Amino acid sequence: MHDREGCFFFVRLLLLFVEPSSSGIDGDSRRSFSSEFSKNINAYAIERKGHGGDYSLKWDLCTSEEFVNFDGIVVLNQGRNFGNCWNPKKENFYDPVIHENMGIPRFLDMKQCLKMNPW
Repeated sequence: MHDREGCFFFVRLLLLFVEPSSSGIDGDSRRSFSSEFSKNINAYAIERKGHGGDYSLKWDLCTSEEFVNFDGIVVLNQGRNFGNCWNPKKENFYDPVIHENMGIPRFLDMKQCLKMNPW
């Protein structure tokens, strides 16, 4: 079983999920991790890949919340194949939290645009 709180606590120390002005820390100089990544993913998907146009793949703009869910899938995945997280037949790898938060097509779209992103 996952120690979900432990994983999230550690990641939260390293990465800022909200804008620095909303973190509750006076003079927080950290950069917002998820909002920066979601902006970069969207820019890459639209500008470089051409998604979202009339003759291309439909692209729904990625939000910070969605990127946090994406990151959580990467952290919680127990196997080599991410697809098993959504497959109920794979009892040792299936995760209902992952299944409820993001579909595999969206995960793969975001993964492609994140992996190839030069920013």
